[in-house]
Amino acid sequence: MDAPERRIWPRSGAVAAQLRGELKSVEADLDTSEVPATLADAVAAIGVDSLLGAPRGFIGSPWPRLTERINDGMRPGELWIVAARPSVGKTTFALQWALEAAKAEKRVLFCLTGMPVADLLKRAISARGGIHHGALMRGDA
Repeated sequence: MDAPERRIWPRSGAVAAQLRGELKSVEADLDTSEVPATLADAVAAIGVDSLLGAPRGFIGSPWPRLTERINDGMRPGELWIVAARPSVGKTTFALQWALEAAKAEKRVLFCLTGMPVADLLKRAISARGGIHHGALMRGDA
């Protein structure tokens, strides 16, 4: 019985060489002047007190189990993107979290595309007022 034939893409060596060249080019463009050389340098730059101090600025979610799973919530300067299929509650999820942050006197910027402001306000009223969103949208609340 013969060994199975090994097929190699004819240009694989050329492609690999091209990719190596591109990676070296990217590496050469990296600015490593501010990158600490050692872990000790990194700790010194950040400061031990800062590393060991109590966390500040967390924005917990309205849902304690979720907050626990995400290490106490969002931190200042983080960008979180909520993505899913249409009509599964992304806007309501993000809006309720933003309202929770505003209630805790955190500054909130809520950016939304694809929904009229009036519909967003109805969702906020629904969330804060305990009114069923469907009833509010139908006008029978």
